[in-house]
Amino acid sequence: MTFINTLLQRGEKKKEERILAQYMSEIPEHKFGLDTLPEINDFLALLDSCFLQPRALALPTQYSFAVSVLCDLKCPYCPRQTYGEIIESGLMSIKKFRTLAEYFKFSRYTGLFGLGEPLLHPEFFGFVKTVKNVNGYAATSTHGMLLSEQVIAQLLDSGLDELEISIDAVNPEIFGFLRAGADIKTLIKNIQLLQTEKKRRGSRRPRVQIASVISVYNLREMPALVRLAKQLEVEKIVFTNMIITHPENKHVSVYPSGAFSRMLNRAQGLGKKLGIEVCFFYQKPYPWQRKIFSEISGATEAPMGYGCPLIWRSLYVELNGDVKPCCYFEEVFGNCFEESPERIFNNPQFRQLRQQLLSGDLPQSCVDCGNLVKITDAYLDQKLAEAEMRLHSLQSRITEKEFNQLKNLLAEFSSMAHNIVSK
Repeated sequence: MTFINTLLQRGEKKKEERILAQYMSEIPEHKFGLDTLPEINDFLALLDSCFLQPRALALPTQYSFAVSVLCDLKCPYCPRQTYGEIIESGLMSIKKFRTLAEYFKFSRYTGLFGLGEPLLHPEFFGFVKTVKNVNGYAATSTHGMLLSEQVIAQLLDSGLDELEISIDAVNPEIFGFLRAGADIKTLIKNIQLLQTEKKRRGSRRPRVQIASVISVYNLREMPALVRLAKQLEVEKIVFTNMIITHPENKHVSVYPSGAFSRMLNRAQGLGKKLGIEVCFFYQKPYPWQRKIFSEISGATEAPMGYGCPLIWRSLYVELNGDVKPCCYFEEVFGNCFEESPERIFNNPQFRQLRQQLLSGDLPQSCVDCGNLVKITDAYLDQKLAEAEMRLHSLQSRITEKEFNQLKNLLAEFSSMAHNIVSK
C-alpha cells in the first residue's frame, strides 16, 4: 500500500497503525451477506456500476482464475516466449479453489484459464463443477488441440457454459506460424466433433465462440475466419488487437490503422449476411506507452471522472491466489486463499485505486485501456434508470424489508448523482 509505505519511510509507525485501523473500520459488512439471493447482489452491482463511490456494495460478480500457467504451444508473440524466464508456471490448487465455492453463486462470469492451456490441468473439470454446483457461470479459453472425444465428453458432462477457441488464421501456413505447435486441420476436426456431440446430446452448452488476435500476419484473414465460424456452426467471433509486450515487436501491430478498420468492417458486414456475431474487443496495444484515453475513446462530453467494470466488479486471481484488479496490474491487492474475496474487494488498496479513477488521476495500468468508462450525466441517467427497472422486477421475489433497503439505496445513489452533476 503506497500511502502506508510512505508513512513507514518517515518513521511514523504509530500514525500508520492509526490510519490503517481507521481505514479498515470503514469497510462495511455487506447488507445482505452470502445467504442472500444472487439477484440482490446483481442489483447492488448495478448501483456500483454508477461509479459514485470507492466502496463496492456488491460481492464480486466476475472472476478470472489462472488455473493453468502451462502451455504446449510456442506462439511467437505470447508473453510466455518474451518473458518466459520471469513467468511463474504451474497449476492452481483445486483444493484451495474449492474454499471459495460459496462466492461463485454471485458470479455471472467465472473465467478458468490463465496464461496457458487450461485443459493441461488434470483436474480442470473439477474447477468447472465447483462453479456449476452453486449455479455459477463457468467459461474457459483453449487452443483446442486437446479436444479429443474423451475430453469432449468430460467437457459436456461438466456443464461448462462458454468455450472460447483461439483461431488466428484459416491459411495453414499463417496459422502454423502464429500458433506454433498447432494444426488447423486437426483443430477444425476437433471442433466439428464437439458440435456433433452437442447435437447428439441435445445440449446447447457450452456456447462456442472463436477468438482471433489480429496482427500484420493475419489481417487479411478476418473475412475467412468469419466464413470458418459459419462452417463450424459457431455463433460468435471476437477479434482483438495484439498486445505488443516488447517494443521491438511494435511493427507487428495493425491497430489503430485504416487497414484494420476496413478489414473489420468487411468482416462485420459478412457476419451480418451469414448470421454470425462479429465483435471487436480493444486491448492496450502498447502497455509501456502512456497515452491520453480521450484520444482513443472519442467521447464528446467531458467526464466527471472514470469508472471501470473490472475494478468495481471483478477479481483477477493468479495461480497462487494473489489478487489483482486485472491482468494489466503488477501490484498484488491481497490473496483470496488467505482472506475472503469480500474483504479484499473493499480493502484500502482497492478503495484507493477506485478513488484515483473517480478523481481522474489514472494510474499507468489504466491509461489507454478500453475498459475505462467516462462518467457523464447521460451515463448516470442510464444506469440509474436501469437500476429502477431492476428493482421493480425484483419486488415479487424479495421480502418487503429487502425491497425497502434496496429502494433506499437507490435513492441515496440518485442523490449522490444529483449532487455530482450539480457541481
